Amino acid sequence: MIELNFSNKQKPMAVVKRNDPVKVFRAALAQQLNVVAQELNGKTLTIERRRYHHGKPTTIAVPVRKWYWADDGEYYLILRYSSQKVKIRGYESIRCGATLGHVQATLNRVVEALDDQDEDVLVALDDAFERTRWKKFTNVQS
Repeated sequence: MIELNFSNKQKPMAVVKRNDPVKVFRAALAQQLNVVAQELNGKTLTIERRRYHHGKPTTIAVPVRKWYWADDGEYYLILRYSSQKVKIRGYESIRCGATLGHVQATLNRVVEALDDQDEDVLVALDDAFERTRWKKFTNVQS
């Protein structure tokens, strides 16, 4: 018989650290503020994306997706964390006003709410963060 020190211990799974959701959301808000500022100046904000054509990488300029839109003379805004809507107090959108300046002011107000640790915004952001999480092990029985 072979004499070794046996064990049933398994190698732990790799844990990929996720960025802080507040920092990610704050960066997305800053990007949307840039989109509004560029649109006020008559320009479109673009970002570089990598695409492959016949196996070779190329970069193309793609316009940033706007979180806001106009309907019946008013601007509306949907806050997003990744692909999820950030529903503050359960509402999907925010009515901003009649101009892009109102959209800019609304985005700035959300940034201020993050700085002030506003409970409504943090709860909505945490809810959106949880909806982005991969739930592979939620149904595993121990």
